[in-house]
Amino acid sequence: MNPIAAGALEGGRVVNVSGDPVGTIEDVMVDLVAGTIAFAVLAGGPEQRFAVPWQALKPDAARDCYVLDYAAAR
Repeated sequence: MNPIAAGALEGGRVVNVSGDPVGTIEDVMVDLVAGTIAFAVLAGGPEQRFAVPWQALKPDAARDCYVLDYAAAR
């Protein structure tokens, strides 16, 4: 386990599996009962926000971003 401050996730760049930009992490929502991140709120542009399950985002340290697996987000 590699703990990270929730605030450090905000602004994280998100791309799809092809490397195309999807947006940035605007916020994370925590499941207080389970003690885990439930989903991330992504900003895809002005006035465009959407939630994706946290499990659908995979960190990619080499590209300094998160990769969104659309299949896992359904």
